[in-house]
Amino acid sequence: MSLLTDPKLQEIRERRSEAESEWNPILAEARKDRLCRAGKVWEAMDPKGLEKRQQAGRVVISLDELGQYINQTVNEIRANPRGIKFAPTGNGANDAGAEFYQNHTREIEYRSHAQMAYMTALEHAVASSVGWLKVTLKREHPRTYNQDIWIEPVFNPDQVLPSPGFVWPDGRDLRYLFYIEPWAERDFTRRWPNAEVKSFTTEWRHVASAWFGDKTVQVGEYWNLETVMRKLVAFQDPRTGQIIEALVDELPEGKLPEGIENLREEDSEDTQVYACLTNGIEILDEIEWPGKYIPFVSCMGPSLFTASGDHPRQLLSLIRLARDPAMFHAYITSCIGEAMGAVPRAQWVGYKGQFVDPRRWERANHEPVSHLEASARTEDSPPDVVLPLPIRQPWDPAIGNLLIADDAAKRAIQAAMAVSVLPTALQRDSQKSGEALRRVEASMARGSFHFSSAHDLMIERTGVIGEDLIKNLHLKEVTTA
Repeated sequence: MSLLTDPKLQEIRERRSEAESEWNPILAEARKDRLCRAGKVWEAMDPKGLEKRQQAGRVVISLDELGQYINQTVNEIRANPRGIKFAPTGNGANDAGAEFYQNHTREIEYRSHAQMAYMTALEHAVASSVGWLKVTLKREHPRTYNQDIWIEPVFNPDQVLPSPGFVWPDGRDLRYLFYIEPWAERDFTRRWPNAEVKSFTTEWRHVASAWFGDKTVQVGEYWNLETVMRKLVAFQDPRTGQIIEALVDELPEGKLPEGIENLREEDSEDTQVYACLTNGIEILDEIEWPGKYIPFVSCMGPSLFTASGDHPRQLLSLIRLARDPAMFHAYITSCIGEAMGAVPRAQWVGYKGQFVDPRRWERANHEPVSHLEASARTEDSPPDVVLPLPIRQPWDPAIGNLLIADDAAKRAIQAAMAVSVLPTALQRDSQKSGEALRRVEASMARGSFHFSSAHDLMIERTGVIGEDLIKNLHLKEVTTA
């Protein structure tokens, strides 16, 4: 079958296009957030204004007024780390089974440095609306066939392209997902020497344009959740008398034990995962995945459906609504910088030849002197004319008014992030007490608690995926436990 007409590859290309239609605008806004956090507010919010200022040689200042609030929100959770917890709940679960899963999961988290994955995803969510982690299988060393479960961070959230329409902050309702990495063409042919496509000509670029850069090839993990029907039965455990519900294909030998009555039977809808590596024009490798969940977990900020425009869905970061006040703050501070730059460097103005002992006049700019002398006439002045004394250049820019506007901009930044606004001059003294400071900190924590909640959901979902993998990879141990 031709690569151009292969239905699986056509589905992959169509689904990437479908996902990009929703997620590209969301990711574009996230990149603006990251620019603002990096101190490039002008570049994110007013690139044309920045270009004009740079061409004119004008002052461009962008002070950090956003990063401290991101750090405070993230570090509050970093100081009180969470982990996956298991408890026995329903269908024959017991303390021994929960302890088995807990011990395995604790070892996975420790070996994987899972806190790095948790905090990286949270920091991306706080700073730019969405972050990710992935659960993967790999050998800890090459001298073993056993694959271990790892929880790994996704350092660049732009590499993840999820299916459109999923709404849960942890991504539990994902239908499919792409995890994309760019490869140089020479590295690609070296890594996959058996690939059918050796030369990425104009024809291939036309068929799958999204997958090719100037001299790069994008290789993506494609994860697709497929629905399968399984047989669910109910029977009574002869030892305990407890009613057990189980899937037939998970029972020993794929059937009920001899002499056990089937109390109930029906079809149950379940999922399985299809995964592969692709460059958009061919399947490079099939990925065998023992779990029934897509192994990517998201941590998202608040989701809004505005029901207007071509892109009605918005994901908000902590700083999204603070970007405009931050731009206002950058503009004001740039104006202050320009005003300060306009300070006259020549402090005194007088007629040529009027200054007696010029060095003494220079000293008067930075140290006290007993007196200064100026000539009443110069060589060029008429003999009957007395010249006025030299005057100091006046400088009185409206810095005070700019600082008042700057204070308003800072208050708007804090209000947009639901944190305590700056105290007034009369409030500063009363807020020095420990109790006042604790109340301010509590107010800030409540203003960003939705990110903490999304972080907890992400860890819980990671535990669900890990439990499924542990069960499938260590089934005999689980049964024994």
